[in-house]
Amino acid sequence: MERRKIKRYVPPAFFVMLAVSLVMWWLTQLSKDYTGVEIPVTVKVDGNIFDVECFASGSGYKLASHRILHRTEVEVLFDELHVTPSPVRVGWGIVDPEALTTIIARNVSDVKVERVGIIPEILLRGR
Repeated sequence: MERRKIKRYVPPAFFVMLAVSLVMWWLTQLSKDYTGVEIPVTVKVDGNIFDVECFASGSGYKLASHRILHRTEVEVLFDELHVTPSPVRVGWGIVDPEALTTIIARNVSDVKVERVGIIPEILLRGR
């Protein structure tokens, strides 16, 4: 009896269908609503520039666009923030997280900003 050799050939249509199914799965996952997703935001306060991680909720498409496609920048006036002097460093201040969350949420309208992460101290510059 003669043994036949089995061809180990995978048709290109298989890889095309695999790629199409992965794209469809990814689009399905982005259509869901997500909560607690970290979005990087750059905050500018009177010459002080710092990065803050905001925890937001919203559609997967919008969260992915904030996370991947563009960096969100928010310019804030010092008078809008509630800043208390730092007990450790002279000339530095601690920003109130609730006030900063409200300001960022006002500027980022397509997702709901729930809270901000760790906020670094800012230089008070003659205040």
